[in-house]
Amino acid sequence: MIKCAKNAKLVGNDEPDLKYMWEWLQGAREAAQEDGMVASELDLSYLGLISIWRPKFSTSRILGNYDVEPDMDICTAAIGEINVDNGRHPIKYMDTKFPEQRTMGLAICGWDFETDADLEMELVRLENKGKYAKAAGWALFHGKLERCIKALSKGGPEMKLMSTAVAGYQSNNGRRKSTYDKESHSNDTWKELCRDMAMQMDDPYQRAIFAFITNGDWQDVLDEQGLPYRERLGIALRFLEDDEVSLPLPRRENFLLKLTHIVGNIHQRYHIHRHSRRKSRGHISYWNHREGNRSLTSLRRQE
Repeated sequence: MIKCAKNAKLVGNDEPDLKYMWEWLQGAREAAQEDGMVASELDLSYLGLISIWRPKFSTSRILGNYDVEPDMDICTAAIGEINVDNGRHPIKYMDTKFPEQRTMGLAICGWDFETDADLEMELVRLENKGKYAKAAGWALFHGKLERCIKALSKGGPEMKLMSTAVAGYQSNNGRRKSTYDKESHSNDTWKELCRDMAMQMDDPYQRAIFAFITNGDWQDVLDEQGLPYRERLGIALRFLEDDEVSLPLPRRENFLLKLTHIVGNIHQRYHIHRHSRRKSRGHISYWNHREGNRSLTSLRRQE
């Protein structure tokens, strides 16, 4: 059995995407225990975000007697059932045809915060470790601009200056939108200043914050290569429209997609053996709520 957690520690922070791959695999393994990723006679274990968003299952994942390949409605029902079993509720802050996919996707990314209090606990944990820029970034990525300013104000002089810039964006954002045509020169000056300041930042979260307050476009934040891959996917799931979510995935998936193929080869025989044993037992057991939540949310606590 591959020791995923140990491999993640060995990789360290020098290769964050590779470290995340091992952490994700550890969480996926724990989530798959006790048939925790089985619903509607479909096995969703070891699926990444791309497969959740655009499901296309091999025959080994179809446990029931379907006359045709399960369609999107059946897949969505299975994803929703697993979400409910683990106490997750579909997102309600945006208009989407895929709330269940977004909800599970955010869990895969480690961002399945059920309440503002849960998010606040994580931000405080980051601040207590001196990671003020990351806390500010996560606050922004969850739509908490005031909390972003507060986290920045706890950092050094550079971040305190940033908090002033973010506060200026917050107070002037509505006015700029309503008078954009009349004040195009002023807006151009603001954008140029933000871009210049972003180029002087070494921290990817600080650059991402400046990228957003430049013009309020989340696509600019997604272009910040210094952010962890999973966080950029989380941002896409939280803020992009349905048709836009599909665009950044192929463009940014190459690294993890290759690793997913490796993982799939490693676990292929394990899957086949496990399916045959499940069919012989003639029953399906479901994932323990607390155990499952701990597995899928452990990614954000391992940093």
